Amino acid sequence: MEEVMDTNCSIENLQSFSQESLIEDKPIRDDAYDDETYDQFYELVVKYLKPEKDTKEFSLIRWEEFRSITRRVTTVEPILGWMAVYIHAYVLMYEDKGEKYHTRYEIMDISKDGDISPREFYTMLCKWLKLIDAPHRVLTKVDHTNARIAISTVCFKKFLAIFYKIFRQVDPKYRPHRLWGQDTALSILWKYYIAFKQILNCGDDLMNAYHTLMCYFDFLCRRLREEGKIEMISQPYADLLNKNTTILDDLCKEFGGVAVDLKHFNEHIFYVKAEKLVSLLKNKPSDTDYLDYIEETINNVMEEYQESILDERTLNETVFLDLEPSRDKIDITVGRASVMLSQNGHLLSPKTPSFTSNQSLERLLSSIQEDKAKTPLLTKTLYFDSESGCPTTPLSAANYKRTQLAMLIDQYPPRPSKYLEGLLDQMPNNPKNFVVNLFTKLADKFCFIIKQESKVNIIAFDDQITDYAEDRKTSILALCFRVLESLLNREKQYIQSSESEYWKIISQENFIRSVFNVALELVLCAHNSQRDFPWSLRVTELKAINFSRIIELVIKANDHLAREFVKHLNIIEEKILEELAWTENSPIWKFVGDGPTKFPSSSYVQYQAADQSLSEIDRRQMKDYETLVKNREKETTIIEPPEVTQNSKIFIRKFYYLAAIRVVHLCERLSFNEENKLKIWNCIEYLFRNHITMLKSRHMDQIILCCCYVVAKVGRLEMTFNDILSAYRLQPQACQAIIKHVILEIGGPTSSPEEFKKDPKDFEGRRYNPNDKINAKRGHLINFYNKVFIESMAEIANKMRKADENMKSKIVPFPPLRQNPLSPKKQLTENITIVPQRSRENIQQSQRQDRTTNIYKYTFYKSPSKDLNVINKLVRDAGSNFNARPS
Repeated sequence: MEEVMDTNCSIENLQSFSQESLIEDKPIRDDAYDDETYDQFYELVVKYLKPEKDTKEFSLIRWEEFRSITRRVTTVEPILGWMAVYIHAYVLMYEDKGEKYHTRYEIMDISKDGDISPREFYTMLCKWLKLIDAPHRVLTKVDHTNARIAISTVCFKKFLAIFYKIFRQVDPKYRPHRLWGQDTALSILWKYYIAFKQILNCGDDLMNAYHTLMCYFDFLCRRLREEGKIEMISQPYADLLNKNTTILDDLCKEFGGVAVDLKHFNEHIFYVKAEKLVSLLKNKPSDTDYLDYIEETINNVMEEYQESILDERTLNETVFLDLEPSRDKIDITVGRASVMLSQNGHLLSPKTPSFTSNQSLERLLSSIQEDKAKTPLLTKTLYFDSESGCPTTPLSAANYKRTQLAMLIDQYPPRPSKYLEGLLDQMPNNPKNFVVNLFTKLADKFCFIIKQESKVNIIAFDDQITDYAEDRKTSILALCFRVLESLLNREKQYIQSSESEYWKIISQENFIRSVFNVALELVLCAHNSQRDFPWSLRVTELKAINFSRIIELVIKANDHLAREFVKHLNIIEEKILEELAWTENSPIWKFVGDGPTKFPSSSYVQYQAADQSLSEIDRRQMKDYETLVKNREKETTIIEPPEVTQNSKIFIRKFYYLAAIRVVHLCERLSFNEENKLKIWNCIEYLFRNHITMLKSRHMDQIILCCCYVVAKVGRLEMTFNDILSAYRLQPQACQAIIKHVILEIGGPTSSPEEFKKDPKDFEGRRYNPNDKINAKRGHLINFYNKVFIESMAEIANKMRKADENMKSKIVPFPPLRQNPLSPKKQLTENITIVPQRSRENIQQSQRQDRTTNIYKYTFYKSPSKDLNVINKLVRDAGSNFNARPS
């Protein structure tokens, strides 16, 4: 199902329903630009753009352009980084016109001045270019440059592995030349390799870059043998060189190459396109030692390389040599390289590989295009990325989530980090002790409840949590501080105002409990716990609706969350919106009730078309929607509640949005036309506004299904309730309890235990749904429709039966659904029918049959099941008897 997200969510708006006061909607704040910000921008312009005329005037023009663009969006990343991105984008757009810009600089320099890493620099650059509607060729160029960073990291790792495998490690006392030392040789040979790669122009193609690496080592080893330096090569490869003319086959076996592709590349591409550099390394003067010659020529080679990367404005790959690689620490070196390129240049201590370095490397690999990941002939994948590594089995999926959890809390102890302590110390009445004590108290309560439940359950239940409760407690505490730090950091960057009082929320106990609840849910998800939500509310003692406030904030503040974790949190939010927020003791009943003055309409809580947080497509949809709403207001008077708090508005907007998503899904499955879909929505909104208490202790889907049946009956469609239920069961949240255990009467005769038992494995502790504990009579959804629902819907059902033209202008418009360009709908088949070619005799015979055969009309949702055989026969005949007209 589609995610239910709200773009105007912030800690500053986060208040508990039980503590909520009536407030006015706050306008979206604009970014504040001061003199210091302009001075930083001016320095970057002077350093990298170097205006040829009036520097101040040029800088002011660029500054106004930069401000006009940033006003249209809310920037979460540091403003200094966006300045660096703007300057580089300006140069790219200038050169796209066909002229070279007069200044040149290295990507590492401008990204450091922007206080961001090269990886972050290119990520932000892609966003910026899309924002200014840059030409496709510029976007393609940036994508290729971005891929070069990841490919360079992979090639550096392979280079180290092959280098230390081929070349001997010689004691410093017995080195006849400087290049016999591995450190010196590695530096020079890496420079030659990146020069080869630049000449072959394969920096953004993983396979060609890897083939270049192997061909380069093969060529180098043969040259060393020819020059009498074979002692530098380790024994296995030295023996192979003495027996054969090449070691390509052995390199493929050792390092996972494809011999056929590699030999083809070596013969037709490597020696042809890199002929100049190959000749340079071959044509050594007779009176010069070969190792001395290599050292002398590297300077000229690197000058050409430097000129080339400055012209192309790509990353200088000599930065990898600053990492001090060694034979025994290849993985650590590569991890430090990925962190350097992904996390603002901060290097890890060279002790052990960490999850942080592995995660940084995986993110780099994800930028390599899939179509360049396979060999041309054997389609063999030679690298791991986030797409090819998606879990495909239950075991791999379980390990995947645990690994993702370990990455989240890597280097985060179960106490506040120094950075978090600094944030808390800056707040009035330093809340550090309050936060730590409450987290610890809740963690102890978690262990206590686990132990109590293990005594009740005789059968082994949820072993991964029960048997390792103390370990899970440590993970939860570490994740609590990790989540809290990310929330405060995002809010600090988002607000950018000293007058904000977002720190007050830290002193609210419900907020800290919500942070703990999120961490608890993520740990339960990572270990595939059988304790479903809302079991965690037993630990935190929160109301579900108050907990829902923080879910979207956590997702937005932690953009590195694994997809499985984001999906889990979204499912929890949907559970709250559809059922748990409407329990009998929910705080929401203090603010809503039956009647239009107590529950707002869907149009009242919708976004405004001018909202800058919406995409251009969504804004156009909202304009059309607002036009329909205004036309309806001319025909009828719409009553709204006198005051609606911002928190309530956001929650009800999400509530309506989730209902709209499910209505659309059902209408598509049941082939309802647009008119019937609008009628269903009018029934739903009428009931929510006038009889919202019907939802108390019930499920949103129960109301939607009954509304669908009302419209089917009013429209006299040949559709049974079971047809609607069959379509509903295809939705991911559907379950038998929603259909067969509907509350008919609260306080009435209680259903028998056998009737109420929903799941034979539903042990004490797995579920904690408050609606399950209500003393009430329960029954099938059809009974609920006949005994409870239809009485409240009689008025609007009668209006729909009357064919009144004025009714169309008074009908409530369907709320627009946001368009997600990253997840478009795909059609597996074309809307065509392929008919085999027939002979002239068959055509004439068919024409004779047409004169005598009756014309049949088929209505798919009305025809009895026996007519399906006739339909199948017509399809099998491939159009030989296509007189029937399906409708």
